[in-house]
Amino acid sequence: MVLNKLGSRIREERKRARLTQEQLAEMAGCNESYIGQIERGEKNPSLEVLVNIANALGVTLDYLLANNVRLSKSDSLIDELVSLFKGRDAEEIRLLININRQYLDLMDKKTKRKR
Repeated sequence: MVLNKLGSRIREERKRARLTQEQLAEMAGCNESYIGQIERGEKNPSLEVLVNIANALGVTLDYLLANNVRLSKSDSLIDELVSLFKGRDAEEIRLLININRQYLDLMDKKTKRKR
């Protein structure tokens, strides 16, 4: 079960990055068929391979293992938010941060008025 969840997360991130299994394998320094086996939960990658895959995808090991390790709901949601920002340029990220900051400020002001 753990390997299936890990493989699904790797596949999801690979597709989000618009990489083929072959491209990911090349970036991670392993074989294309091995990537397929990992994604299907058939193989248990070594820590070194897992780190290489995470680096190739631009994500953390924590994020790849998030479905396997019990995290608080907020940690899981933060990981999801980080994955949405991945692949965006600095200007887009700054804009998204500013929009969210303004939204949170507005929500905080509304909450204070209700008290």
